Amino acid sequence: MSMKRLNWKVLFAALCMVVSFSACDGDDDKNNEQALLQGTWIVESFPTDNEALNALCPMVSTFINLDQTTFTYTADGKLNIHLVPANGEASDYAATYALGDKKLTLQVEAYPLTLDVVSITEKTMKLETTISPQMLAILMLTIQEAYPEIGGMLEGLVGDSLEKGLKITINQVKK
Repeated sequence: MSMKRLNWKVLFAALCMVVSFSACDGDDDKNNEQALLQGTWIVESFPTDNEALNALCPMVSTFINLDQTTFTYTADGKLNIHLVPANGEASDYAATYALGDKKLTLQVEAYPLTLDVVSITEKTMKLETTISPQMLAILMLTIQEAYPEIGGMLEGLVGDSLEKGLKITINQVKK
């Protein structure tokens, strides 16, 4: 597998890990959020603020089996990403995470990603982030190189997000 394709998959997996948490006022609430986060999660949906791009979300299943791709958070700040491509062999990626001040910071390989924590319960999490126009342009180039058959079409659909950024909400459920 080429490094370009691997980096795109790792970056996509990191984006899919958006997890949300409710506000906490004290140490007990923070510990409760940590406890709620621990376990294995799958991505249920990931709507964006770009309707044209949202129409393509069902195509993600041609690249990644989201219902089989898991994110397992442990009490010691470690994260295991079990990425299951639609065609090919599953891969595991070791990462770390930190939770605090309604932010979840993930470190996957060289890609740090900080997500806003919106909500968390025993069974659901919701995260939000906005991909900057610069980062979105880099991501588009990476996708175009890895998947030239869809790269041009995707760039047209992203449209004004390349100027203003792309807001993503990721909804996860505990497995």
